Amino acid sequence: MNINTINEYRTRSLQSTLWVFFFLQVIFKDLHDFFRVGMIEEILSGVVNGNKVSEEMLLVGGIMLQLPLLMIVFTKVLPRQAVRVLTFIVAPLALLASLSMGYKDMDDALFYVVWTITLMTVVVMAARWKEASPLD
Repeated sequence: MNINTINEYRTRSLQSTLWVFFFLQVIFKDLHDFFRVGMIEEILSGVVNGNKVSEEMLLVGGIMLQLPLLMIVFTKVLPRQAVRVLTFIVAPLALLASLSMGYKDMDDALFYVVWTITLMTVVVMAARWKEASPLD
């Protein structure tokens, strides 16, 4: 195993791990929100953060949750260039979707900062990910 193969494996593993970390952060924020006063009542009423919950909104939310999940696998199995392109598309979309959920309290700010740093790290890693030299 040469150094390029090792670096390729490390880059893929770290990127995949960062996507897992991001996804877990989203899940934990959602769980954490259940403890916010009035959140369960909002869910039961069908209006969350001032937005009426609709089938279309749930579909879009489901798709936006699938993208980071797919990136966990895609980072491991797709060619480097495909992963780079997908990262440049999915990371900003994931951040935009995550931040669009609204700001209710101080812990939201904490989660948003962690999400932003995580996704920026994934994008920077993808931008710096060099193709292995065929001579090595």
